Amino acid sequence: MPEKIGFPSVSTNNPGLMRQYVQMFGNAAGQRRQRSEKKPIPDEQKDDKYFERRRRNNSAAKRSRDLRKRREDEIAIRASTLQKTNAILQTQLNHIKQRQAQLRFLLCTERVADPKY
Repeated sequence: MPEKIGFPSVSTNNPGLMRQYVQMFGNAAGQRRQRSEKKPIPDEQKDDKYFERRRRNNSAAKRSRDLRKRREDEIAIRASTLQKTNAILQTQLNHIKQRQAQLRFLLCTERVADPKY
């Protein structure tokens, strides 16, 4: 059976050491990697290819935001529907429990009244 490889734990406030650790072992804690610092692109390097990439990226980001919003809306609607259904089922359950209690009471009083039971 293959041996499991563990990641050593590191507790440090030294960002350089932490960066080395993450480079060596990966981000085992499941944390998101920090974004690199944003660097402005000089105007002389902005060609048609750059603007096309920016346009495509902006379009993809908008689609992603719209999709996430749509999913959140669908989840909210589903949650609302489930809450209403749950309330109806709770009411039905309470009525059934009340009816069960009535029938048990009738059964018990009938047994007391009839000596055959």
